[in-house]
Amino acid sequence: MLFVPNLAESISRSAPAVIYGIILIAFLFILPDGVAGLLRRIATRLKTKKERRNTMNITRRTLLIASVATLAAPNIAPAQEAPGVTATEIRVGSTNALSGPVSSYSVVAKALEGMFRRLNDEGGMGGRRINVTVYDDAYAPPRTLEQTRRLVEQDRVAFLFNQLGTPTNNAVHRYVNQHRVPHPFLATGADKWANSRDFPWTIDWQPSYRVEAQI
Repeated sequence: MLFVPNLAESISRSAPAVIYGIILIAFLFILPDGVAGLLRRIATRLKTKKERRNTMNITRRTLLIASVATLAAPNIAPAQEAPGVTATEIRVGSTNALSGPVSSYSVVAKALEGMFRRLNDEGGMGGRRINVTVYDDAYAPPRTLEQTRRLVEQDRVAFLFNQLGTPTNNAVHRYVNQHRVPHPFLATGADKWANSRDFPWTIDWQPSYRVEAQI
């Protein structure tokens, strides 16, 4: 019992230092960068809010200007004057192996025609019928190029759709991009089609063969 008063007195003398230490540790957790760091964060947050407001104002002005310009522009061709698009139809082209060693893939073309036939039965696309022309290339790249040029230059299709094969699409890849003909949803899983920088008019569809093999 003789040690209790001495212990109490020691604790009372040490208490302020202990409390100060706890507060200091708490501040280290709450403000690791100090008061200056807190002020910098507040300044950065205020600056970011100001930049966001400025960006929103610029975006609104840009949209307004673009809207006015669109309404005022007299020389923009209506959709029905674009290749393959009229007031009543949209012409779509494709090539497929309807004959030859891989003619079993012709079921792809038949399914494609059936899909668009159902779409037409339901009223078409924006009131326009989708007319699909599929030419046989027998899975021969030179013939694919010949038939694709026929679709683009003679039939004047709006776009090519779901053309079959890696070597066959490779034969027309540069041609369709040079002529700016949309070439979407290719029926091939080669990686090379995902090159929007050099070939922006081509869009792949199937999963990559390489990724499939890895899986």
